[in-house]
Amino acid sequence: MKHLGTVALETDRLILRRFTEDDIQAAYNNWTSDDRVTEYLRWPTHASIDITRRVMSVQLA
Repeated sequence: MKHLGTVALETDRLILRRFTEDDIQAAYNNWTSDDRVTEYLRWPTHASIDITRRVMSVQLA
């Protein structure tokens, strides 16, 4: 098997791709700051966008 890195996958209804800097605000607004979304995850709800930015910066590197 040849590793290709992260490859974007796109269908008519879905796009899977790597996070970008532009996604940080939307991620914070839509799920990282929501107790109902993060209730069963292994990490706590983000109290500020700075936490989301720090976590996603590691992923973007």
